[in-house]
Amino acid sequence: MRLGEIVSLLGDGIHGTPTYDETGEYFFINGNNLSDGVIEIKENTKKVSITEYEKHKKELTDRTVLVSINGTIGNVAFYDGEPVILGKSACYFNLFSQIEKHYIKKLINSSYFLEYALKSATGSTIKNVSLKAMREFCVPLPPLPEQHRIVDRLDQLMARCDELEKMRKEREEMRLEVHAAAIRQLLDPTAFATSCANNLRDFVPSCETDNPFAFLARHFGELYTVKENVAELRKAILQIAVMGRLVPQDPNDPPASELLKEIEAEKQRLVKAGKIKQPKLLPHIKPEEVPHELPQGWEWVTLQDVGFFLGGKTPSKNKPKYWDGDIPWVSPKDMKCLEIKDSEDHVTAAGVESGLAIIPEQSILMVVRSGILRRMFPVAVNNLPCTINQDLKALVPYLSPFSSYLLLMLRGFEQFILEKLTKQGVTVESVKFDEFANTKFPLPPLPEQHRIVAKIDQLTALCDTLEQQIDAATGKQTELLDAVMGVL
Repeated sequence: MRLGEIVSLLGDGIHGTPTYDETGEYFFINGNNLSDGVIEIKENTKKVSITEYEKHKKELTDRTVLVSINGTIGNVAFYDGEPVILGKSACYFNLFSQIEKHYIKKLINSSYFLEYALKSATGSTIKNVSLKAMREFCVPLPPLPEQHRIVDRLDQLMARCDELEKMRKEREEMRLEVHAAAIRQLLDPTAFATSCANNLRDFVPSCETDNPFAFLARHFGELYTVKENVAELRKAILQIAVMGRLVPQDPNDPPASELLKEIEAEKQRLVKAGKIKQPKLLPHIKPEEVPHELPQGWEWVTLQDVGFFLGGKTPSKNKPKYWDGDIPWVSPKDMKCLEIKDSEDHVTAAGVESGLAIIPEQSILMVVRSGILRRMFPVAVNNLPCTINQDLKALVPYLSPFSSYLLLMLRGFEQFILEKLTKQGVTVESVKFDEFANTKFPLPPLPEQHRIVAKIDQLTALCDTLEQQIDAATGKQTELLDAVMGVL
């Protein structure tokens, strides 16, 4: 049967704007006030006077079903005596007594009605279902007792679905907590051992080892079925790498102190050639200044020990000759990946001559002023010469072979940089640059840097695969659910 055959009345609200009255006792509602069987009176719902109500009121009863038919399609509510007048996006119809209104609600909430409504709707951006289409909607109508049984059964199934969803969320939360505990122990075994609250046995009483590597390996398939854990794994891998715990040290590697001698020689060559100014002599790092003991062959360095910084600016937007050239001009909006191959905006040679520095390729670009520093520290390597704006800094390594490791190192210390080396301004966050440039970071021998970068690439590919598998599994679950619901 068609919907028009099982109702005594079908219509919509006024096609215009009533006269509002802040002191009125009646509300002007539309489709966005309809929600899961209930008319919602919101804080911003407009009021009208009794005179306006009498002018526009409709014949609403306890058999009235309301449906949104404009904009958001398919919101449903029952009329329960609320003091309201309707707008045009609210369709109403009064069902005959032998029709179970809860059955009709569930039918309208189904994909069956939504597909029909969208197919029948007009409008390109804001969809509208006509009253004619509503009247002609075909209603599969069983006998009244069966309508009641269908409603009861669906309510039972939905309640079971709610229980399963609650159980799923609880399981996911536990999985995240267990993973977080193991990751904390990986990153700081000493602090972990002294903190009862962080012990794996707090989460997993049957855990027979405090070895986080063994625990993660044994429960890998269970822990890495959610993207949140994969994201934390990515961070942990980087942090472990820059702590010297990702790959074994090789006593045959030339120590980082030899690399620093090469860097110093290159620095002096650039000074002599007039390409850079003589850097300010920094005091030798004293034993009491060392944050912690390093692996064999590693050295503590500041960023100014291994490279020099360049800044940027924004050429005048009022001078067209500075813009739309072929020289990349990198700003924070371009810092969404680890390699800069181009930029959204470009400047001309005249723009460069206005005071922009050309950043050599294989430099480390970093955002030092932006609201994004509240949650991340964007860094990237530029694969071509470029310029940058004032919100970025570029670290130009004296020796390019370890640019990849410097990038990895800054990513590994992201949380430390955000917590200790940034400050909050009036509108945006910024890096405390002098302190940042003089902060001590651990530097491994050059061969070990290469091994670390290769291992990170390998593990990053594994994380990418894990996320793809999670997406695929989620898609299969959705397909299965759709198939089941289609049968039901």
